[in-house]
Amino acid sequence: MSEADRLFKELGYKKYTSDDCVMYMKNLFILTFDIDNKTFITEYKQGDYNFPKIRPFEVNMQELQAINKKCKELGWI
Repeated sequence: MSEADRLFKELGYKKYTSDDCVMYMKNLFILTFDIDNKTFITEYKQGDYNFPKIRPFEVNMQELQAINKKCKELGWI
C-alpha cells in the first residue's frame, strides 16, 4: 500500500482503480485521479440515483496532503 493510499484509508476513503483512473470514495464524496490527463476531480453526488446532482466539494488539509502525495506518487509533481 502506498503512502497516499494509507492516508486516504485513514480518512475513511475506499480505493477503486481502472486502466485510466484511480478513485477514492467516502460516502457520496469521490476523488478521481485521471491518469491520462494528469488531473484530479472532486465530486459530491446527491439526489436520485437516476438524476444525481454532482458538485465539487471542499477538501480539508488532511485530504490535500493525501492528494499531493498521490500526485507525487503518480509522477505529476
